[in-house]
Amino acid sequence: MTNHRTCGVLLACAGTAWGQYVVGARAGAIQFTAGEVFVNAQPVRATAKHFPFLEEGQELSTRQGRVEILLGQGVFLRLDQQSSVRLTSSSLENTRLDIEAGRVLVEVVKLNKEAHIRVRLKDTIIEFRGMGVYRFDLPQGQLRVFGGEAEVSAGDKKVELTRGKAVRCDSDLAVSNFDLKTTDGLHEWSARRSFVTFFAQRLHQTFNWEIRLDGSAYNRDFDRKYYLRNASRAFIRNQEQNDQRQQNQR
Repeated sequence: MTNHRTCGVLLACAGTAWGQYVVGARAGAIQFTAGEVFVNAQPVRATAKHFPFLEEGQELSTRQGRVEILLGQGVFLRLDQQSSVRLTSSSLENTRLDIEAGRVLVEVVKLNKEAHIRVRLKDTIIEFRGMGVYRFDLPQGQLRVFGGEAEVSAGDKKVELTRGKAVRCDSDLAVSNFDLKTTDGLHEWSARRSFVTFFAQRLHQTFNWEIRLDGSAYNRDFDRKYYLRNASRAFIRNQEQNDQRQQNQR
């Protein structure tokens, strides 16, 4: 991991098909793929006109690739390289997912009151309590909260996590602080995906992006700032195509 804060310039605007997201009657829509992505070991690819769904019991995995799926309206799960998850319940009212390998980031930009999204990591069950950015790392057995609030339970024991708190996902549920500025490629990619979707959908009332007077957009949870001047649709498309080319070349 690297320790940095990015405040670079991103010339972007709404309108790219990759920025839209699918609202279905169940969880599991695969809405963006880059590089090698598989469902039950079979290659899968999302396109601007085709968004496959992950079925209950199926495993979604990556090799040299990344993928973004929807766990509900406004709940985005982004899977890093060499990672896998399994959808165990696709109900929007009771969505359940197991993290089986690697690194996962979940961004909650909207959480319906009726929705209960539960993620299992090792011995723990995690439920989101509001808008935020939540990072799961199976190799370290850890959940970190970059923004928002989550309830973590192991058996009869429960802890509440808020921004800047991490927990070991075992029976002890040891809580600690962590450096919010310590991020990596998955964090950076997820921030860019969030930004593109935010502008494509114009969800200014929902996404946690703040438009500033200097012509930039800032997200506190990702700690990323992108400038909007001289925006072009072609730039967004080129960024996403570059993502895919880089993954395919690895």
